[in-house]
Amino acid sequence: MKKLLFLILTVLFVPNLLSTQMLNYNSSIESIKDNFNKGKLDLFDVYIYTYQFINMKGNNDPDYNKILNYQKEIILKMHEKSKEEFDKKNYEDSLKYTLSLFALNEKAAYTLREVYEKLSAQTDASSDIFTRNRIVEEMADYKILTNKELFEYLEKHALLKNRATFLTYLEKYNKLYPELINEFPQLNEYKESLENYTNLNLDEIMNSVVTVILDRGLNIKKGVGYYPDRPIGTGFIIDDNGYIITNHHVIADHVDPKYEGYSNVYVTLKDEPDKEIPAKVIGYDKVFDIALLKIPRDNTPHLTLGSSNEMTIGNKIFTIGNPLGIKYTVTTGIISNKDLDFFQLGKGFMIDAAINPGNSGGPLIDDRGQVIGIVFAGIPEYEGINFAIPFQYVKKTIPMLYKGNEVERCWIQAALYENKGKVYFYYIMPNGSADKSGIKIEDRLLKIDGVEVKTVAEAQSVLAWQRYPRLIELEIERKGNIIKTIVKLEKRPYLPIEQIFDIDIQKNLITLVFGIGLESYSKNFFLRKYKTTKIYRGMYGSQLNIGEGDPLTVLDLRYMKKEKLIRMTVHYKQNTMQLNERTVTVAAIAEIDSII
Repeated sequence: MKKLLFLILTVLFVPNLLSTQMLNYNSSIESIKDNFNKGKLDLFDVYIYTYQFINMKGNNDPDYNKILNYQKEIILKMHEKSKEEFDKKNYEDSLKYTLSLFALNEKAAYTLREVYEKLSAQTDASSDIFTRNRIVEEMADYKILTNKELFEYLEKHALLKNRATFLTYLEKYNKLYPELINEFPQLNEYKESLENYTNLNLDEIMNSVVTVILDRGLNIKKGVGYYPDRPIGTGFIIDDNGYIITNHHVIADHVDPKYEGYSNVYVTLKDEPDKEIPAKVIGYDKVFDIALLKIPRDNTPHLTLGSSNEMTIGNKIFTIGNPLGIKYTVTTGIISNKDLDFFQLGKGFMIDAAINPGNSGGPLIDDRGQVIGIVFAGIPEYEGINFAIPFQYVKKTIPMLYKGNEVERCWIQAALYENKGKVYFYYIMPNGSADKSGIKIEDRLLKIDGVEVKTVAEAQSVLAWQRYPRLIELEIERKGNIIKTIVKLEKRPYLPIEQIFDIDIQKNLITLVFGIGLESYSKNFFLRKYKTTKIYRGMYGSQLNIGEGDPLTVLDLRYMKKEKLIRMTVHYKQNTMQLNERTVTVAAIAEIDSII
């Protein structure tokens, strides 16, 4: 829930002097070669620089052919790396080069299908079902499965009664494979049988729900004595090998390198409530507040994992958890809102089922008995309002959790806003991926890797879980012209604003965070004076009643790292109300949800 805090001030703040240094790299081709040879740039970086120079110079420039030939050398090296990693059986690395060549319409030594097949065979021998499923789904997305292979994959979900997953994928892949149902009409039979399928047995579901305990040893309370410090949460088993999903914040201290105290994680099962089983934290994701645990048990009963895509406002839901330590408590309610701007990536659910500390990490169950989200306990400042993480994001993240440690995603170092069912770039980080590829503010984003996007959440969902580093194709519209451009996917930091705050200038930061477009007309060392050029509706700045063309003076702008807030103090005068001058402090949380 985005928080906007207003405070009318009677005094001026001493301004925070932000760095105005912008990273401009006008290297010659010789410098690029030198940096590449020294390992400071990778093949993807070098391709983007040559791509940038070719677009800037044009074919009449005397260096054009030189740069073009060097770019061809780089593409040849990508071919060589793709084959080299494949021959070494490093199929994950080979895939990054092969996908990059695919984006460039280049035919690699080994086809995309060949690389995926080898990766799939390697994965089948050593990995989890979720990672294996991800590979099949990626192959389906690139249209490199046969109709028979896709049928077999969908049939597997149908036979396992994965209702929502089957129906969601059938609808998606029927569009990509138009002859699929004609060739395999059995899919319609599965569809009919699953549309009305339900298996809501809460007693049975409880057998797959666990209590998660974070043991932090003994603490002194009020100087009286030592007391056990053992906060609890909830989790649920997702496969028959003892893997468990819970919230990251339930076990956060155990994986926080800054935490210096004692900690251990334990799990208790419903049929063994007094036996604390040591649990290993396999991976965690701070962005979506998810963690994957493992207990040394086989043949564990597990829940059926559904899909949150088809859920609508008013749908009935159930939660199972340990509120205030009262184990295996069931509460029920409805989905009250499914479009909360609660996460950096995507939307959250608001539910009206009763939730309390101890419920965190428990399953959100639909009326057909399948998991459609993860509950996390009510936040104190939002008493009576409870939230859940839609399972569509969790399911995409699970394979990354199995890899271990903290989940890492990618970005192109830009931000989007929505307007009437379309998405546009409104912020480009200096010297970032989007900037180097020539993307400009107000460009409309049409497709990512061939997938059409119409909302910020869709764009984030397509892009943030991609394999990286590699090259990817974006399709944009600029002044009525359709342009295809190549962009490098970079590692995304947990809080992108921290990186952006270090390198960009004040007015650009204000546009990104508060949605206020600014034009400088004074560069006083202590006071930054601007004219507003655009107010992005639905963002923080639109609540300040500032109009386009109004003068605005920034008295202070700072990132408060401990609180994870960006605070701005501004003085402005509304042109439409000559006597109305205000000095206002506004704060926005650091988890900005428009960045891709």
